[in-house]
Amino acid sequence: MINDTAQFKLTVERVQPPVAARGTPQTYGVASAEGAATGRVLALLPGPDVSTVEVESTRCIPIDGHLSAEHALHVPALAISLWAWETMQLEIGEAALYTAESPFEHFLGETALLRGALPVLQLGAASNYAAPEGVQVLTAGEASELLADLRARLADSVGFAAVDASGKAEVTDVIFEALPRWGRLLLAAHRPAPINVDFYNNVHRKGIDMRGGSLDPLRLFDPAQRGTYDVFVRRAIALLMRRPEAVLPKRG
Repeated sequence: MINDTAQFKLTVERVQPPVAARGTPQTYGVASAEGAATGRVLALLPGPDVSTVEVESTRCIPIDGHLSAEHALHVPALAISLWAWETMQLEIGEAALYTAESPFEHFLGETALLRGALPVLQLGAASNYAAPEGVQVLTAGEASELLADLRARLADSVGFAAVDASGKAEVTDVIFEALPRWGRLLLAAHRPAPINVDFYNNVHRKGIDMRGGSLDPLRLFDPAQRGTYDVFVRRAIALLMRRPEAVLPKRG
């Protein structure tokens, strides 16, 4: 990341469609930057139709000059997915489950596979992308049938971690019920209302490690969050430079 507070003059190369986070949807893009060490950055933009703009350097993410603009737009989503499984301490051979409600579900699947998870389960079908090869897709149907299916697939797992970005109480309930002893769960949705959790039976008695977080890619542009996400940004750039075919989504 860039630590000074200078202004960069940016010439925008490629723009990501607005991302709906907690507030008003915002846009980020790839731009060439006068004064940046790498010459190119990812930056928050005031709108999708901007061609030139001045932005505080602290709000920019430097990217490798050889990384294509198309691939660079995936850095925030890939980085936040890497962060999610690191937060859940996902280990080789453990089962991983994630919901297909976040716009970045593909990267949650790919990064779980890269960490050696087995099996990797996607709860629900994504509308725009096919699930990564090697990911088992569970269709969200009747809760009792889904719960039985989940428990059967997790029966032989040596450990389990899940990321719930659904924001749906009925989906979260199934995940809580399916969590085996000592499972880990990241609640990562921006929920419109609180949810009720049977804390004693589904958390306390099982020894569940339950955490809250956000899969909002715009957090990567916040200087206050730099210490948390910078390492994952660097990992994401390295992956997209060396093995883009291993992580980029395939249209479904």
